[in-house]
Amino acid sequence: MRGDNADDEERYSQYEYAPCGPSSGSEGGSLDLTNEKNTTTTTTTTTTTTATTTSSKPTLPKTATSSASSTTTVPAAEDALDDSGKFGDGGYGGDDEGEQKTSSSSSSSSGSQRNKVSLKNFALIRILGKGAFAKVLEVEKDKSGKRYAMKVLKKHHVQRKNQVEHTRTERRVLAVIAHPFICHLRYAFQTNKKLYLVLDFHPGGELFYHLSRRGRFREHQARVYAAEITLALEYLHVNDIVYRDLKPENILIQADGHIALTDFGLAKDGVTSFVEGAKSFCGTPEYLAPEIIHRKGHGKAVDWWSLGMLIYELLTGLPPWYTKNRLHLFEDICWAPLRFPRHVSDSARSLIRGMLCRDPALRFRAEQCKEHAFYNGIDWNVAMERGLTAAIVPVPGTAYVSREVRKLGMESAGQDPDALDGDVDADDGFEGFSFEGGMSANRDASSQSVDYDDVQHVSNTQAAIVASSGKRRVER
Repeated sequence: MRGDNADDEERYSQYEYAPCGPSSGSEGGSLDLTNEKNTTTTTTTTTTTTATTTSSKPTLPKTATSSASSTTTVPAAEDALDDSGKFGDGGYGGDDEGEQKTSSSSSSSSGSQRNKVSLKNFALIRILGKGAFAKVLEVEKDKSGKRYAMKVLKKHHVQRKNQVEHTRTERRVLAVIAHPFICHLRYAFQTNKKLYLVLDFHPGGELFYHLSRRGRFREHQARVYAAEITLALEYLHVNDIVYRDLKPENILIQADGHIALTDFGLAKDGVTSFVEGAKSFCGTPEYLAPEIIHRKGHGKAVDWWSLGMLIYELLTGLPPWYTKNRLHLFEDICWAPLRFPRHVSDSARSLIRGMLCRDPALRFRAEQCKEHAFYNGIDWNVAMERGLTAAIVPVPGTAYVSREVRKLGMESAGQDPDALDGDVDADDGFEGFSFEGGMSANRDASSQSVDYDDVQHVSNTQAAIVASSGKRRVER
């Protein structure tokens, strides 16, 4: 991990976070998004089971409001934080579905223990995707029969690729966010060799899958997707989280056709500024904002740049300045003029130009985007209530995955060999990863979301340095 030479216990102290439960007899913990060193939870046992924490009540996620109303709708009550800062019954508490739920008072007096969720509680169905650092499986929970998406990361791979901090941030962020257009984390646990994040399963697959088959979307269809993504990004930014990896592969289609952002591996919390606060050279090359390429620091503005690139791609089929030549791509992102096909409307062009402003301080923000003429006719309260008409509604029983993914076989006839190792809280630097209470997309090998400080991506860094200098190559 960059700039981190402490021992394993210190390096991974952020993983320490006790499961949130529905009763006072469950362990409780605090998690402050703006605090890099979160306070861990300690538990003492007397005649009745109680939990004593060393910090205050959890910080509740803030909610972005629309210009027309001071209230917004979050997912169903089972997915929302209650007034005490804990997740309500049936939500993120992580009780095994077969366990009898009790009230706070009865659980305190009985000292009943919750069933611990592990790999053995899930039947592996199929592979949904395989990316640079993880694979995603469709799984079925025992007793309830509910389907989830299980993201699997190999510990040694995470450490070797310097992704410890990103993995830790993803786990931390997913545990506290709750929004109708963002994937929800349900459980997290580990074995001797792997880390597991269990998130909601969305059967429509990636937006990229549908875009690649349609070629492009009509403007009224792209408008709905853009509006829902705008609300999700606004919510993240209100909570000082920058996403940094917006692209069609990381947008999932829910059962009712609405979107869900996924894969927070490159997210960063505690970013309060629109133009600064983060310095990592990371992301997907086609969607990198100029300030990331220039390596002068960046803030929340990079997400609006990526959304502008995404809207352009939804309307035309490709991001602007697309090329497989990495140096040319970075040069064009920094310096080339923006051109549109004839079929793109004036209002869409105006919105995209405002979002692709190369000066992050002048780039469109949430309110400017929502008030733009491109969204005329959009009621943002209705959008938050999932009331917009979706362009794609998944057909039950249909597999929305590519042929390449379908060819990937499951290990050991559907069983992860790590299940034989048993479940551990191994003293290997990943203490506190487990969580009981949001699926990564399949990435093309030539367009991966990575931290470009990785030595295997020196060419990307060199290309960015050349592109940032503004010295155009003679042959161009």
